[in-house]
Amino acid sequence: MAEVFLEVKNLTKTIKGKPIVNGISFNLEEGKVVGFIGPNGAGKTTTMRMIMHLIKADSGSVSICGYDINKDTKKATSLIGGIIESPCFYKDYTGRQNLEMFRSLCCDKSNRQVDEKTGEEIDTYIEEIIDFLDMRSYIDDKAKTYSLGMKQRLGIGMSLMNDPKVLILDEPLNGLDPIGINELHKIIPKLAKKGKAILVSSHILKEVESICDECIMLLDGRSVDIKSKEGETLEQAFFRVLKEQEETNV
Repeated sequence: MAEVFLEVKNLTKTIKGKPIVNGISFNLEEGKVVGFIGPNGAGKTTTMRMIMHLIKADSGSVSICGYDINKDTKKATSLIGGIIESPCFYKDYTGRQNLEMFRSLCCDKSNRQVDEKTGEEIDTYIEEIIDFLDMRSYIDDKAKTYSLGMKQRLGIGMSLMNDPKVLILDEPLNGLDPIGINELHKIIPKLAKKGKAILVSSHILKEVESICDECIMLLDGRSVDIKSKEGETLEQAFFRVLKEQEETNV
């Protein structure tokens, strides 16, 4: 049985008197990719921000590998990485410099050794991530020269610098061309095979369906059942559920 890496219980958040997240509960298991879907304003990004401890929940709890995000903040946050809304990095630094700087900030120690060819000290974990994300050909170029797809890879690389158990990706496909989407389509399942639990939000339902093991749908801050009927695509199920909810609320 797969280990539960992320446990969310009855999470709620109200902003300026408006309920944004209303009692959401779900688990995320080791090696699983879970899609987080819903219309704009449904509460997806707010939930992800609470999971990553970027904002505090009004009530409810978030646990990372058994560590409460509020009671054991340092330990819990050391086991989670992610991109919320868009990757942040120093544009005048190279990709490698961005990775090295972020690694030095988030890790107490690094896997450093002397490169036999150059005689320079390198971090072997960073080198592994560069190869894993296929960034070797441009990693020493300044980040401001990167395409959107390259920036997304760099952002994912930075989110992996603490070797997290849980990875949160908020709209990683947003704005990418078909080539960039196809590249991330390969990377995300590969990360799951390395044992990471991944929560990924996207409005591109066809891609969500192809890379995710299951989906959580939010509507007005609440989770709703999104199980597809026989022969239904995820997109068809999404619009069916929307219609059913609208009819229920009439």
